[in-house]
Amino acid sequence: MAANEAPENTKITGASTGSIILILVGTVTVTMLLAMISKNVAAVAKNGIDLVNQIEDLRNKKMLNAIIENQLREMGEKNKQEAHTEIFTDIQNTLPEINGEQKTALELAIRKLLAFNEKGGDVDFVAPEIGEEDEEGGEGAEADPASAALGQVRAAIRDYHTVREQIKLLEDQSR
Repeated sequence: MAANEAPENTKITGASTGSIILILVGTVTVTMLLAMISKNVAAVAKNGIDLVNQIEDLRNKKMLNAIIENQLREMGEKNKQEAHTEIFTDIQNTLPEINGEQKTALELAIRKLLAFNEKGGDVDFVAPEIGEEDEEGGEGAEADPASAALGQVRAAIRDYHTVREQIKLLEDQSR
């Protein structure tokens, strides 16, 4: 809705059982929005794991007391709440022309994706294929708005995958 597109423009082209795996085909704008939101949501998850690890590290060093632990946990909750605003602001900067109804739908979508991630859900993206003209990087690639848009989507997906890889390197020490 925030991309001024009907839900029918994004198609489910495959589904898998077990975990919910949907294969969607969407426009560049929708894919870019999802990648940006997912990157920020993954960053929130990374910060949460960092915080839990800091608490456990302090506990192991016997430098943690109840007051410090409560303050760290409150800081984590505050960061989660602020994440929604930060994500919304990033998206709004990308799509400054969205109206009130679209803003409401976007805010709800961000909340749902944050809740999905908090419950252990995961979203992944496969970058659009690079065509021969994109590989050449000639003058036509710079002049073509579609190539530029695909480049932005690829960059957003790369950013998201970078944050996901950082999360994989972290170990939740509280378990």
